[in-house]
Amino acid sequence: MIPSGPRQTMKSRHIQTPATPLSPARTAAAFAAEVSGIGGTSVTLASGRGHGRHRNLKSMAESAAAWTPSPPLPSVSAPGVAFALAAFFCISLFAGLAPLAGTASGDTLKLILPDEPRTLDPHAWPPDPGAYPVIMNAYRRLFDLQPGSSVLDATGSLARTARVSEDGLRYTIILREGESFADGSPVTPEAVLFSFDRLMASEAGRALFPHLRFMRIDGPYTFMFILERPWPPFLASLALPQASVVSPDIAGRPRDFLKDNTLGSGRYQAEPSAPGMTVMVRRADLQTAASPDRVEIRYEPDPAGRLALYRELEAHLSPLPGPLPLNEVPTGSEIRRYPTWTARYLAFNFKTAYLKDASAREAMALAAEHAFAHMPTRPQGLMPRGFAGSPAPVPRQSLEAVTADERAREILAKAGPPATPLTLACQDDEAGACADARLLADRFHELDVPVNVLTLAGSAGKGIMEREAYDMYLGTRHPEIPSPEMWLGRFLDSRAGVASNPARYADPAADSRIDGFDASLARPEREGRVKSLASYAYQARPYVLLYQLDETVLADRRLSNVTPHPMWPLYWPFERIDLNPFRAGVPRPDPPSPPVPPVTEPVRDFDETVFEPFEWGSGWTRYSPLPSLPPISPPLVPPSASSAVL
Repeated sequence: MIPSGPRQTMKSRHIQTPATPLSPARTAAAFAAEVSGIGGTSVTLASGRGHGRHRNLKSMAESAAAWTPSPPLPSVSAPGVAFALAAFFCISLFAGLAPLAGTASGDTLKLILPDEPRTLDPHAWPPDPGAYPVIMNAYRRLFDLQPGSSVLDATGSLARTARVSEDGLRYTIILREGESFADGSPVTPEAVLFSFDRLMASEAGRALFPHLRFMRIDGPYTFMFILERPWPPFLASLALPQASVVSPDIAGRPRDFLKDNTLGSGRYQAEPSAPGMTVMVRRADLQTAASPDRVEIRYEPDPAGRLALYRELEAHLSPLPGPLPLNEVPTGSEIRRYPTWTARYLAFNFKTAYLKDASAREAMALAAEHAFAHMPTRPQGLMPRGFAGSPAPVPRQSLEAVTADERAREILAKAGPPATPLTLACQDDEAGACADARLLADRFHELDVPVNVLTLAGSAGKGIMEREAYDMYLGTRHPEIPSPEMWLGRFLDSRAGVASNPARYADPAADSRIDGFDASLARPEREGRVKSLASYAYQARPYVLLYQLDETVLADRRLSNVTPHPMWPLYWPFERIDLNPFRAGVPRPDPPSPPVPPVTEPVRDFDETVFEPFEWGSGWTRYSPLPSLPPISPPLVPPSASSAVL
């Protein structure tokens, strides 16, 4: 929770609505008034420290006013001037100095993005992907996921190490020392508790951390999370943008401060900007050699307007909606492609008469797979390639298109043609989905399987999905959390709704495997369970993952170290980007980290979980995030009976 009066020392929280208020100063009604701003803005708080330090143009004027001219140079002849200029140019060239005319924007990185953020508040809900480039650079989280990393190999950001209890319910996080927010205040367990209090008081917390029930401070740099049940994706969830740690000093800021500003521990902080633009400035206390001093982000939803703005401002990065003819690529720029974990998939409705036949599904899946064999990034089995470090349980069949057609016809000859044309549904608001559906329909027609494409729009389309009035559905899926268990569970759980499981796949053996995901946190066992379920379900062919929607970007050729994350393709770590054209393509060492004291705790190893004895202490309290929170079922028992819960 967030204090309404002077900032208090917070030690622990229990996420449950209590029968009685905690104290007169922290009543549910007072807290409801405090958090009424979360959603599109921040929270009104009455106290806090002074405003953070932000760079502005005033420093430039002060520098100009303080400038003292140097003594005049001795006069030289015209030939001497020409010789000196020529010598300086040669020395500059061979020394690796970039001519001023070669850097269009100096130390300013310019981006043109499609979606302007509704708010820069990381705890706002629903998610706003347009704000992720700002939030991910302005704030840090307890953990960060590197591209291609597995769920439990999260690289520590603010966290130095983590330990998980044997029962999978207690996560002890040890913070790095010496970390600070942009306003100079230290990153402490109290700040982490403040941020998660604020997060859990919003819809974002209840949606992303449904099993989190307790939080407490266990030491100067130690923090503990308690879950009501084992949940393997928990650590991966701590790397989401919504889990960003904000400074408690927003207590003294206006209610809507985080709508257009940031106050985190990241290397860049946002400043008030003109509409349609966000300006981020690098912190003076976290300088690095090659990263840009300033980042200017402009927003333009129209692709043509985005390209025109890219040319006009001589920008460095801008996403493209599709392929761009080479003659339209601006001089000095190039097209780059980055893989993502967003996948286009085809679902076969198991409740329809024709597709109940496994041989019919196999033949049509085979044809659909090879219809998109030309795509650069293709999934493996039921998983996107490289997704969260997941194993590749089932390799795609390596058949040539002609062989695939022959095999599909052979299978369909046994199954026979459908009595009536099949219906292939697609959403008109998903970019390119219905165009892909028409391509698939043509492919199926070649196999003598008539297919009609049905475009879903508005309430009518929603009704068709709810009535399951389709034979096949072509959709797009993006992971909410980088977890193979959650990815497969959404697709294959018979208890999920039609939006998650449009194939209406229902198999008790698959449900049992999904329920077994929580049995162990050890990495080998988890990977084995994921592979077992994916291999088992793949044989039934409820889904075909056709290809992954790579992100195409127009980029300045001089940029190096541009490494977006496949889960958030428009999130580029600004501190790693190098604008120097003479160093383009040369890897730059990671920014130096503050000194870390010797680690007395064992290094985090999730293959061997650590059991920690647990006793209830006086610091445990219960609190109510919102009066409207639904009751937790089953209800937790009082602390005196804690052994029955933990």
